[in-house]
Amino acid sequence: MKNNSYLGAIDIFRIAAAALVIVIHTPDIPFLGGTGNLLLSGVIARLAVPFFFAVTGFFTDFTCASSLKRLLAKTALMYAAATAVYLPYGSYSASIRQMMFDGTFYHLWYFPALAIGAVIVFALKKLPACAAFTIVSALYAFGLCGDSYYKLAVNAEPIRKALDVLSNVFSYTRNGIFFAPIFLLIGNVLGSKLSRDLNENRRPISPLISAPCFAVSLAALIVERFSLRGITFAVHDNMFISLIPCTVFLLLLLSAIRMKARPALRQISMWIYIIHPIIIDLWIRVKNGLDSAGTLNADARHVIHTASIALGAAAVMVILLSIKKLSRKRIAEKS
Repeated sequence: MKNNSYLGAIDIFRIAAAALVIVIHTPDIPFLGGTGNLLLSGVIARLAVPFFFAVTGFFTDFTCASSLKRLLAKTALMYAAATAVYLPYGSYSASIRQMMFDGTFYHLWYFPALAIGAVIVFALKKLPACAAFTIVSALYAFGLCGDSYYKLAVNAEPIRKALDVLSNVFSYTRNGIFFAPIFLLIGNVLGSKLSRDLNENRRPISPLISAPCFAVSLAALIVERFSLRGITFAVHDNMFISLIPCTVFLLLLLSAIRMKARPALRQISMWIYIIHPIIIDLWIRVKNGLDSAGTLNADARHVIHTASIALGAAAVMVILLSIKKLSRKRIAEKS
């Protein structure tokens, strides 16, 4: 997808998705109760990472080797920078397994997953679309067996043995092999379709269609998640069947809303994702002080907690972007 000058809705939702990631990594909100927190962090927030993968696929040309190289170079640079940021925390492993699959810090698995998934999609784009989707769907189906459907899947001995062997390679099936490819490919196909529609003066799918379809898909995700509520999960609960149609219709809906692009939000959302654990750590220190003083109740603390994490991370990125813009301006003036 090359013409992205009016895809501002996607840029704005990046911030919402980054906030949803924060929700996953923070404690439950007391006043929502068990059901409300499961709905928020266990259902709605699970849309965030598939959305990020799909958006990357949306704007990447996987038929072009140079496009893939740029994506891999940018991802490697961001991963290295993020790893360096968390060096003072010291709670990471430098093993090959950790760096390639689990991430050097608990949320940094996204970057190696993006790189591996991108390479897989690049290879699959040489095949017919039907074959490519069959392969990524099969990978995702196996990933489900090691994630939210583990307790059901391990009753099949071949699957259990395969998962036992693979557990020596990575900790989660939520990685670049089983999780990322299908969403990268979905985004790429939708981006290519939108480009063709624009070039041929065809109208994209109307929000009057994509919005109800997204609502139905989200309802299916809620039913699926709550149906699996009583199952003891293996290692994680990130992968659900209904995430696939949810991601498709969410991206169709956002891409059909014409708004001016906001490139700065792309960088801000990514840096919110990268540095939010640091803001969480700082807040915990402040929270401990508030607890000691008895200043705020639990509900108020949680609201301030989540808001301060998002705003703190955004503020850091805005400062960095301002410095970058000022530096470019000074260079331009000198030249």
